[in-house]
This record gives sequence, structure tokens and C-alpha cells, in this order.
Amino acid sequence: MIGIGNVGLRVRWLAVWVALIAMMVFGAGSSLAQSKIDEAMDTSGLAWEDKGAWLFQTDYTVDGVDALVSAKAADNEKAILGLTVTGPATLRFSWKVSSEDGYDFLRFYGNGELVWEITGEVDWARNELKLPEGTHALSWAYEKDDGGSGGLDAGWLDQLELIRTTPATPLAVNQQPVATTVTEGSSLTLEVQAKGQSPLTYQWYFGTTAGVAPSTVLSGATGSTLTISAANASDTGYYMVRVTDPSGFMDSAVVAVNVRAKTVSPGLVADSGFRPEKDGFAFANYGNALQSGQAVNLTPAEMRRMFGDRVVARLDGNKVVLTPPANKWMEKQSAGMDGGHCEGMAVLSVLIYNKQVDPGVFGTQSVSTLKIEGNPQLQSEIGYWFVTQATSPADKAIIKGTPVEILDRLISGLKPGASESYTIGVYAPPGVGGGHAVTPYAVEYMGNDIYNVLVYDNNHPGKTRRLIVDKTRNTWELGLSINPGVEEKPWFGDANTKTLEIVPSSPRMLVQECSFCEETAREGSVGLATVGGGQRFSEIYVDGNGVRLLITDAVGRRYGFVDGVFLQEIPDISHRYAKSGSELWEDTPAPVFFVPADQKFKLTLDGSVLTNVTETAVTLIGSGFDIAVEDIFLEAGESDVLEFEPDGSAVSYTTTGSESPDITLGFAAPGADFEFTVAGVETDPGATMNIQLDRTKGTLTLSSSGNSQSAFYDLSVVRYDDDSEQEFYHDEIELEPKDLAALNYGTWQGEADTLELTVDWDGDGTIDERLELTDDEAPAAGGSGIRLSAKSVGAGKVEVSWSNTVGVVVLESNTSLGTSGWTTVPDTQIVTQGESRTFVLDTAVGGNKYYRLRKN
Repeated sequence: MIGIGNVGLRVRWLAVWVALIAMMVFGAGSSLAQSKIDEAMDTSGLAWEDKGAWLFQTDYTVDGVDALVSAKAADNEKAILGLTVTGPATLRFSWKVSSEDGYDFLRFYGNGELVWEITGEVDWARNELKLPEGTHALSWAYEKDDGGSGGLDAGWLDQLELIRTTPATPLAVNQQPVATTVTEGSSLTLEVQAKGQSPLTYQWYFGTTAGVAPSTVLSGATGSTLTISAANASDTGYYMVRVTDPSGFMDSAVVAVNVRAKTVSPGLVADSGFRPEKDGFAFANYGNALQSGQAVNLTPAEMRRMFGDRVVARLDGNKVVLTPPANKWMEKQSAGMDGGHCEGMAVLSVLIYNKQVDPGVFGTQSVSTLKIEGNPQLQSEIGYWFVTQATSPADKAIIKGTPVEILDRLISGLKPGASESYTIGVYAPPGVGGGHAVTPYAVEYMGNDIYNVLVYDNNHPGKTRRLIVDKTRNTWELGLSINPGVEEKPWFGDANTKTLEIVPSSPRMLVQECSFCEETAREGSVGLATVGGGQRFSEIYVDGNGVRLLITDAVGRRYGFVDGVFLQEIPDISHRYAKSGSELWEDTPAPVFFVPADQKFKLTLDGSVLTNVTETAVTLIGSGFDIAVEDIFLEAGESDVLEFEPDGSAVSYTTTGSESPDITLGFAAPGADFEFTVAGVETDPGATMNIQLDRTKGTLTLSSSGNSQSAFYDLSVVRYDDDSEQEFYHDEIELEPKDLAALNYGTWQGEADTLELTVDWDGDGTIDERLELTDDEAPAAGGSGIRLSAKSVGAGKVEVSWSNTVGVVVLESNTSLGTSGWTTVPDTQIVTQGESRTFVLDTAVGGNKYYRLRKN
């Protein structure tokens, strides 16, 4: 961001860097030589660009020698002088203007954004601007309006200084320490590389608990390298180094070190006592469709249990009403379980075995006799534990590592009465996608450095399955299939793939952080432990098998598929496949994307690999808000584009085909939560639909561009507060292609039956029409409700039009939107069902009023 100096009649902050502005030149002169511009501006060798719009002169200067002046201008023309520089640097220059005050301006631009402007009679003034790192397109322009002139009708520039600065080296860890396993008695070395301001100092720390930053200071360990000459079992644990420079400190990644015994005999080397035939579920992993009906999955009660009252909009007795973002997040998580519930089954089975959950509340005291069909309480419990793979602090405790590191952790942790239990997550080979969760319960040494991790795989109830680890090659392999009747295919990985993980159970038992409730950080896994990045993220979900998502940032970097290649050019974005596992080798599920919550991105729904029309949807869930565009029917080869504001205040949707999606915006706020749905948004190919939400003014604005004809929208509003849930619905709102319509919801408390919609016909900021929308809560079958319009038609007349398909109504007017004071309009006739009518009143009678239709 550019720092701004103290000169200029108007100052604007440069919020976004954009491309170099187009150069528009007037005047008949030829371009000045670079040397003449440098001479006039007291510079040397700068990258100037002039096309004859500025002249060398000696009449008006700061230094008494020479300066530049804009050439003689015609109306509606600009004289532009361009300069490209590289930061960081400090820019100083002097300027003056003599022009028609308030109409003709001398302006300065940075990367296409207006920074300063002066007009009228302004003598020489000095400006200073701080330029950050990067290339910057700067320009000065003397700009004329469409008529008239004043003064000398010109601008002058002189004495430009460009002082380049060298930024201080920021503190950073260039190379993290690496987790390692060594044999007892061997030398152990951990190393870190860092940069920053001199002097750099180091301090190593040690700990024994996974997921907790090491806190024991290692005496004398104050170098960039830590060496233990003869490691023993007590050195097994977690290590971290803190690097300090004059600006502060930075902690490295936490890495695990395992010191293993010198010799191992064949046989069981670890055993928790769990057995699949008696401690696993007798039913197999399942999707959302059961023989007894749809699986229950998450409910609002489970959401409250998981996150606390922050997700609750209202309590109605025992009924929990969620905030709009919480409800949308619950919907997306439940939909993600359609591929299977393996994670929930793996977690719940081991929690019941460890007596942390009572199976009796689900019907029987024996896990192996519990039934999933017709058991909604068990279904929702499995759904609850499934979701904890995606929440914090549960996801912070995920331990990723090499196969040997994971194996050694299991050998040390799988024992009867252990304080911690684990599930294993395995992820598909490259090009397949998806993941699966199993429950480890024992480790068997087979000789020749081969180990079998015995697991309960809920795709195969009652069976012992084996995850094979080769310590010599540092590889893993597990045979997986959809069910016992389908041929298995191997999943595998090595030290580099990081496709094997273990997840402790204890962090799942805590109340989870709510990333969509307020500004909380989501932190990711690194090595064998986790580090907090402090960065907030929003979640993006895409529905529709085969629909690909491409994310593009403001500078054109991409994340997603381009011509069949998955690009990861944006470093702060990540994605994650859910572990589901019942249909591992069928549809490849779309991952969840995590994007920085303070940045704007363009999302492209890519149908290039589709062969049929596919229904899709895209949802953004952020801190306190959600936006969803649903019921999109993407044809093969089509690409639709969506742009969201990072705070959830706006969405624009551009389609390559004719579409009529539903667009939903919801937010949670003190006092009341709101959810808006604009349904049936009809767009022509290439048209853009825009929805903006101004929570300060309490308005929802609808507009479109590129449409050739009027469109009709159905609008619903839901308001939640501590006492009630109020709903409003109105259908077939007609908007012309250039209309800008604003729904004034801010004053609506729910008890009134109308909402005001103002319409600006041409986007000039003037309200041309006021519509009083009625609540069509129960439209007649096949009908579309009530529509009402009131507008000035000139000649001292007001035109009120309406159509009615839901019953018998009369026209009423009022000077305010209050619930009292409504009176029947004189000479109004009762309108029966199915009729339409236009009524013209004198302005003296019908002006400055609100209108409504009341059911008679």
C-alpha cells in the first residue's frame, strides 16, 4: 500500500494496484526526448513516456532554470506524462496549476488509481509518496472537461526526486528442522537455517506431548544446529528452535524425534486390546441414503454441542435455530458425508472402547449389536465425530509424517489403558483423490523390517485388515475397496507423499473453534506437529461431479485445474479431501478450498471435462457470513465466473449460458441475523448478476449487466432474533436490464407485512420508483402472489399498478411504513383474484406516499 504525502486539494488512498492506465495525448507537438524530460525534471535516466503532450519551458519553474508544462488542450482531452519506477522508494516532485476551478484538473495517478488532484490557481507545492516493493506505473495528467477554460489553462511539473531504499531483511526460517528416527546410541542432529537482522540468536526447546509447543529449555542448545551424540529413549519427543533478531522472534516447526530400540523380535510389538469382531460396528460404512431413509448426520443440536452458543440464533424450547452461516456450514458437512461416514465410525468405535462414550444411549451396550437403520441418535453421533476431521483444535493435532514416523508413534501409543487413542487417515495416490479413515489397534513385526499395523476398516466389518509399513524403504500400503464384493486396489505412499496421518482423539472431545462465527484463525499441519500461522481462512465448497474450480487472485495467479494440470501458484491457498471411504473408487469428490479471508478472488466453474449437463453449486463460508450460488446447470465446455467480496457483502455471477440460479447471502450479527435468497435469477449468456449487501444502511441491492430483457426474481428474507424467526417472501419482482433495485430491510422488524424496494432506472443515484412488496407467504397453487408498483409518470401524476393472484385485495396508502395510518385510496375498486390494474392519481393526492395491497 502506498503512503500518502501532505499536498493536494483531494487525497485518495491507493487500495489496489492495477495495470498501467492508457496513455491519452492531445496537442500537435512531438514527444520530448528522454534527456529533455530528465533535464526539466532534474532527473537522470528514468523511464519516461510522453507522446507530445508535455513541453520543455523556462517561464515557470521552481529552481529558476526549467520545468515541464502541459501542451494546449481541447475540451475532453488529457495530457499524460508517464513514468515507470521500481520500489521501495520515496518519490518527491513539485507541481502547480492554473485552470478553470473545479472543472479542469492536474492529477497524479499511481497504478491507475487517483492519488492527488489540484484545480484553480495553485502555486508550486511539494509532494512526497512512499512506494512499496514492486513495479509502479505513475502518471501526471492535465485533464479538461467538456467546455470552458480558466487561468493559463495548464499544469507544470518540476524537480522530481526518486530516493530508493533498501528494506530491512524480515525475520524468517528458510529451512525447517526435519523430523527423524534414529537407532538407540546413534548420533542425532537437527538443523535450522534462518535470515533476519543481525545479530541472530537461537534457543532449542524439548517437549513430550503431541500438539503442544515444546517448553523445556535445552541448556547450551543455542546454535542453529542441535547435536545429541548418543541418543537414548529419553530423547524421544518434540523439538523446536526459537530464532531471535532485533525485530522479535520466530519459532520453527515442531518436529518429532523417535529413538527406537536396536533389535525387535517378530510378533506383536503393540496392542491396545481392541478387536474388530467385538469392538467394531457390525454394519458397513454407508452414505446418506439408508434403507430406512436419509441418514440424519449433523443436527442443530450437534452444532451447538460442537461449537457452543455462538452458532445459535435462537432457542425455541428444545429446538435450536442456527445462525445462517452455521446452518450453511452444517448443510455442506452433511452433504459431504454422502461418500461415506468412515471417519465418524473409526472415531466413535475407539471412543466407546475406551469408555469415553456410552453405547447404551444408542440402544445396546455392545457395539457389535448396534444397528444404524432406524437409529437417528447413532446416525447423528457418527456424523458428529465425522465432522471433527475438519475442525480445530482437532485438526491442529493431526500428525503427518513419514511411514516410519507414524509407525513408531503407534508402537509407543497402542497399549491397554493408554491415555490417548488414534485413528489413521490414508489418502489416495496422485490423480485419484479422496481419503479413508481406519482404527489402528495393534502392530505386528513380520521380520526384515516389515510391520503390519492391524486396523478396523469399517468398509469390512468384523475383519482384521493390515496396513503394511516397510521401514527400510519407508513406505506404506493398504488394500482398499468399496465393499467386500469389489476387487481391492492398493493405496500406497512413501516418505515424500505425506499421504499417511494419525489423529489423536482427545482434541476432538473439546469444544471446537468456530471459524465461521467470528475472526478466528485456522491453523495447518506441518511435519509431525502443527504450527499456528495466525491467518484467517474462508471455506469454498463446490458441488457437481466433474466440475472443476479455478481460483484466480488479483495479480493473475491461479490455484486449480488449467488444461488438465493442477496449478498451485497462490501460496496462501490450500485444499483438503474429506475422508469418507464408502465409494473410494467411484466419483472423485471435490476438495474443500481454504482461501485467505482478507483477499478477493475470482472463481471459475470449469465444465471442460463434462460430458453432460451437470447441476452444480458453489458456496463461500467465512467469518460470520455465507454466500451460495445454487441450481447452476453447467453444460459441457461452459465456464461460469463468480466473484465474492471477502467480507460476504457482495457477489457477482457471470454465465456463458442461460441460467436461473438461486443466490443466497446470510450473516450473523448482534441483535438479529438475516438470510436473503434471490431465486430464479434469469441471465442471458454472458450476463452478470450482482447482489450487494450494506449492513450499515440495511439494504440489499440487485442489478445486472449484459441482459437484453427484463428479469423476474423471487425474494425471501428470514430474520432471526432471540425471540422469534420472521419470514418474508415476495415473488416475480420485475427488473429492467439497467435497473438498480435496493431492498430496505434494515427497519423491518418482522411484524409488518411489507418491505420497501426502491428502483433506480439508469443507475444515476436517483430513486425513480418505489415498490411496496407484500408478504406472499402462502401463494395460491400455480399463482405467483401479489405485485405492486408506484411511480411518477410526469404531468403531475402518480401511477400505481398491481396484479393479484392470491385473493381479493384493496389498495391502501400511508405517509410512513408504520403499521398504523393506512387508508383506502379514494375510488379504489376491489381487485379479485387473477386481475391486474393501473390507477393514476394527481401528485397532490398520491405523491410522497407508500402504497400496499391488503387482503380483503
